[in-house]
Amino acid sequence: MAATKEYSCIRKTKRALAESLALLSQEKPLNKITVKEICEKAELSRNAFYTHYPDINGLLDEIEKNTLARVSEILQEFVDGAFPQNMLTTLQRLLDLFTAENKNTMLMLLDSANTAFLNNFKKMLGEFFFEYFRDFDNAGFERTYDYFFAFIAEGMIGMLRLWLHNPENMSKEVFSYMCYVMIRRLLPMEG
Repeated sequence: MAATKEYSCIRKTKRALAESLALLSQEKPLNKITVKEICEKAELSRNAFYTHYPDINGLLDEIEKNTLARVSEILQEFVDGAFPQNMLTTLQRLLDLFTAENKNTMLMLLDSANTAFLNNFKKMLGEFFFEYFRDFDNAGFERTYDYFFAFIAEGMIGMLRLWLHNPENMSKEVFSYMCYVMIRRLLPMEG
């Protein structure tokens, strides 16, 4: 029982540090943020920070890894589902992940100059879409996939970034449906 409580305490500490970094990243570039500022915003000691992370990059790496793992879990849930019908559900689940308490974190990750995170995120989207879109095209799809993937991934990330900065302009439901309609229009489907 004590181990569970300790784990919960660690999780809360890490979440507070991550949220503080995300909030501070909206005020200034990541490379200008200090451990002291993160700890002050989180109302935690520097010891609490250094118990879990060697530096800010360690914290950022964990945030990126956890976010990509959650995205992967959501995409994996829908790999075996009916496509394109499950695409709307997948988009809605991703938006659920990207909003609420994760909105600031996603903005930080999408707006940062960290190309490793963006490349991994694009790769996940690309692999997910590839599994489905190749079934809707002929053998020539493999030849053009890199272009198609760049169009889809860059477009989706750009739309997501724009929406997260101004979610009051469009509800999550309307935004996910708009993305779904755009993706469906790219499919060479009959009927």
